[in-house]
Amino acid sequence: ALAATIATRDYGSGVARFISRAKAGAALKVVGIGDSILAGTGATLGVNDTLTRLIEALAVTYPDATITQQNRAVSGSTTAIAGIGGTFDTALTDAGDLYVIGFGRNDVQADAYPGQPVQGYARERSLRYLEVMIRAVRAEVPQADILLYTENPTTSYAGDALMRTYQAG
Repeated sequence: ALAATIATRDYGSGVARFISRAKAGAALKVVGIGDSILAGTGATLGVNDTLTRLIEALAVTYPDATITQQNRAVSGSTTAIAGIGGTFDTALTDAGDLYVIGFGRNDVQADAYPGQPVQGYARERSLRYLEVMIRAVRAEVPQADILLYTENPTTSYAGDALMRTYQAG
């Protein structure tokens, strides 16, 4: 089902170069940076985590391409932790063709995680950190496309205004 969605969805210009290169059978690297959304809390990295499942779906959709991954996601991370002396700098050196940047719940619930550089949720701050990451990928890895990923937006967050605000941003 994921492969069919990838093959038929219009991603706009965000990942157009990556998809074009995958269709042409290129060797490509996907780099993940984020929290448990990508690290796959409860999953086994490289087996059934979100990024691995994406790579498997891409391999089915674009069988002539060789697609590898480097997952730098860390459960419990936030945009602040990853971007300030965290795994993001290492992810830039991975020189991927597609960066999947996935954050959400931890940014919204930053007060629940000790050691956060800045306590308390502020959507504008989280969005600034995401913008810094996007600008850094564009500057340091210009061949890369970027896919932003967060918790499933179709899930009902009727009682969670902060998560809905984060997703809207």
